[in-house]
Amino acid sequence: MLLTETETAGFRCLQSELSGKPFRTEAGDPADLAREIEAQHRANRASLDAALAEKRSRMVKAKQDLSAADEQKHHR
Repeated sequence: MLLTETETAGFRCLQSELSGKPFRTEAGDPADLAREIEAQHRANRASLDAALAEKRSRMVKAKQDLSAADEQKHHR
């Protein structure tokens, strides 16, 4: 089964996302498709970065809460 240009570019985009590397267009990629895939890559990367920042923030808050609870426990 052969992949379409869109599927092939999408697969390369996914590979770059998983590897943490920027998406690179290849010779022969239609310009409009390359722009679309690059935009998807940037949006997905921004979404992932935002989700990770939220998780980190929750982790910091949980550690602070745990520390505060531990401090109260030792002062009783």
